[in-house]
Amino acid sequence: KDFSVYQMNGHIMFTFRDNSYCEEAFSFTRVDVVDEFMLDATQFASSVTSDFYFSAADKCNTTITPETQASDDLELSNLIVGKEYAYCVRAINNKHYMDSPYDGAQFGKSLTSSGATCASHRIRWEASFHGIVTTEPDAGRVPIEHVTVSWELLDETFIALECDGCAGTTQTTDGGAFTISFNVLDDALKDRNDDEIPVRIFFAKTSGDIQHEFLCKDGVVPCDDTKGFIAYLSHLQFKEPLHIYDDTSVPFEGKVFIADTDHGSNDGCPIVDAEVCLIHNNTQGIEETLVCVDTDGDGGYVAPVIVGGIVHRVDVRYSSHDFKPAKSNDAAYLHGEGLTITADDFYLRNDFKDVSKTNLKVEVVGGECEKQLGESTVLIRIVGCEWGNE
Repeated sequence: KDFSVYQMNGHIMFTFRDNSYCEEAFSFTRVDVVDEFMLDATQFASSVTSDFYFSAADKCNTTITPETQASDDLELSNLIVGKEYAYCVRAINNKHYMDSPYDGAQFGKSLTSSGATCASHRIRWEASFHGIVTTEPDAGRVPIEHVTVSWELLDETFIALECDGCAGTTQTTDGGAFTISFNVLDDALKDRNDDEIPVRIFFAKTSGDIQHEFLCKDGVVPCDDTKGFIAYLSHLQFKEPLHIYDDTSVPFEGKVFIADTDHGSNDGCPIVDAEVCLIHNNTQGIEETLVCVDTDGDGGYVAPVIVGGIVHRVDVRYSSHDFKPAKSNDAAYLHGEGLTITADDFYLRNDFKDVSKTNLKVEVVGGECEKQLGESTVLIRIVGCEWGNE
């Protein structure tokens, strides 16, 4: 008794209370036509699963839920979305369930099952996405937590369906993962077993004053925060992968100058057009370049770094010169640690100095015979820099 039918993960499953003393198993059947009064609907029924053998300490009133051990697998039965079916359960014993109480003693008849208890069920549209939000591959694929993911199931004209469960909201986990699941009934989905149904999805996160930006279709196109991103699912298509990239960047700033050329409040003469590259070591120990920029006319640079990226090293490249961090630079990446870029912090004074040295020989002579003129004063200056003017 108390027989009920429910649908989950592509299976029609059952729960009921055992009210029999004589069974060794239970048999489940399905019929395509639902009787209005839900009487014994097994006359034209077909078996939907193997018999479920069950043994309990208490023979009466035990609640039984076989789950997928005895269920109707919709991948195999291919039942029509939106159509109503009747399911029935019988207690059975292949040897001898009981004697029929309606036969005379002279003509006794043995029964192998109880009567059927039946319930109806309308096939629901089921599907799901299993997604993840990370930084881009060249930013280390760092998972992005606490991204708000919202969605709505659409009809053929891209109008949102208003059924229970057709829309929802969740947040990504610490590992950046999220799940969008549908188990719904709507007239717009009836008979659409094989159709691809559109789903509109939105992604949002705010860090301080920064609105995060996301890339959809595996980083190919920007996720539209107004119109949403359209993805498609079919009935019984479960855990369809979605990979969304957080494309939000913050400025990583600094200056490159020549060592020992400080003057006034200036740290040193600028190195123009030096290439500054931010390097990340991935989990396999392979170095990846996050971003490269060139210094400007003042030796400064601003590198846009994706939020969530981890900087392990900064390389400065200019005519094979050697560079060292300036005194103003005490970042974590200089001490063997990764610097994780967040939207809430500022990344300033990532300065480097050119420590390359060479010998400069100057001779002050006169005439074709190059005769020494005596003691001279030589002023060495750097073009575009006030150092050396003293």
